[in-house]
Amino acid sequence: MKKFFAFALTAIALLAVSCEKKAVEAIDSPATATIEKTFTVLAPASDTKTALNGPDKVVWSEGDQITVVAKTTGNLATFTLSEGAGTSSAKFSGSIDEADAAETTFYAVYPASATLNLADSNYPFSSGYLTVKSALPQSIDAVENGFSSTHAVMTAKLDSDGKFIFRHGAAYFKLTISIDGVESVKFNAPGKLIGRPSYEAETGTFVQLQGTKEDVTLNGPLTKGSTYYVPVMPHHKNKVGTLTLTFTDTEGRVAEISTSSLSGTVLETGKIYDLKSPAVSFEPIIVADDITINADATSGSIAYEITNAVSGGVLTAEVESGATWLSVGSISDDAVNLVAEANTGSRRSAAVTLTYTYGSKYLTKEVTVAQTGSASASEDYVWDFSSTEWQAELAKYGDANKDITNWNMTLDGLTFNSVSKSKWNTSSIGEVTYYYIQFGGKSAVSSNDRVFSFTTVKAGTVSVMVSNTGNSEATDRKVVVKDSEGNTQEEVGGVPSLSPTVLTFKNVAAGTTQIYVTGNALRFYKIEFHSN
Repeated sequence: MKKFFAFALTAIALLAVSCEKKAVEAIDSPATATIEKTFTVLAPASDTKTALNGPDKVVWSEGDQITVVAKTTGNLATFTLSEGAGTSSAKFSGSIDEADAAETTFYAVYPASATLNLADSNYPFSSGYLTVKSALPQSIDAVENGFSSTHAVMTAKLDSDGKFIFRHGAAYFKLTISIDGVESVKFNAPGKLIGRPSYEAETGTFVQLQGTKEDVTLNGPLTKGSTYYVPVMPHHKNKVGTLTLTFTDTEGRVAEISTSSLSGTVLETGKIYDLKSPAVSFEPIIVADDITINADATSGSIAYEITNAVSGGVLTAEVESGATWLSVGSISDDAVNLVAEANTGSRRSAAVTLTYTYGSKYLTKEVTVAQTGSASASEDYVWDFSSTEWQAELAKYGDANKDITNWNMTLDGLTFNSVSKSKWNTSSIGEVTYYYIQFGGKSAVSSNDRVFSFTTVKAGTVSVMVSNTGNSEATDRKVVVKDSEGNTQEEVGGVPSLSPTVLTFKNVAAGTTQIYVTGNALRFYKIEFHSN
């Protein structure tokens, strides 16, 4: 079955089936007579009741088959396209047992390759279910501006007019390819994307997915600018979670992106979920994280990886000017080894720039190397988001007031991690322009979602400049400081946005401190720590 999509905000065309029948002699079995039937497939009006806005034309292809099930006996019969390929009005022909000729209730499943297990132990046909026998394939062929019928399960019940009205049994991811040379795209989600689906025979309602798998691969080649639809199973009531797309090009290079846009979504059959046209690059990428070394350490190393490395490519490293306490030692295939001086003062940090040169091109990655302060030294940190340093850092993550997901940022020892949507913006208070980071507070700290964190070797006092997201008071919005010993302190932070407040939290234990909010979103303008 080929599916052509014309997005005119109309409902998806379902399939109506009527039939003609005549008695014929039994084949290969004198004891069993069969009835030959020919089903006429019609596309109903576009105002068909369905939740889906999108595809409005479905056409049949040579070799398409459907399975018909008789309610009383449970006998199965396969019908094959016999006329009308390339149109939405076609004929299917096949045979059923003569014993089922008087049956008035039939069900149908498309495609016939989605073989049924009528005796499934959990969802048997006798209890009113249609269950696919084995897990649907995890590898599907791409159809430009359409979708593969391999996963596009549909079910139907013969209505009082002798027609089958097919209903969607899958949801659909919509993806537009942004670059040339894509060979395949793998979709992976912890909420499960494929398996053995079960439906209520009468209504077509999806009820469960067994034998679940987390990933489905769309095989191409895929054309730049073209749109593809990937049928996936809505795993019962599970939310999708973070969806990861792994693109592979014709040379075997990979590019991976993740999105949490559907993390809280339970997929629904017959609906399209538009992933748009994500930016993807198969060029080399330096993957490396910031590191922290102890005050008495005289060495350290930055672990790195070059994704899509090019033959002959070379990595070099350079410490920022002025950081005389740190230098680059040897560089291996997976680590930049550093030489450091022991620290007798407060915490310090330096930027190390990694440069990967390949041919006439190069790319850089800046890594922060921090060294903890001496236990005998005081620790004083001021993270002012309005400073020039922080303004430059925030700008790396997009424009002001733009939602950012999967945001992991570290600067001068302060880390901000936000899986859910957060953003940065500016606010004019009096004659001063302040920069702030805004995030909500309904996620648990254990998920490491929307949390500030930093590590100290001494106990001290934390102060936070904060406000509500609007110029009204919200006393239920609070700032929480949790220290390394599990102690928490909280203060109301939901003051009007034109009058930010500074909250003080004393006797915060040494180690890693976390700062988050409860109630709802707040704006953070500045965070400070001063040791006792």
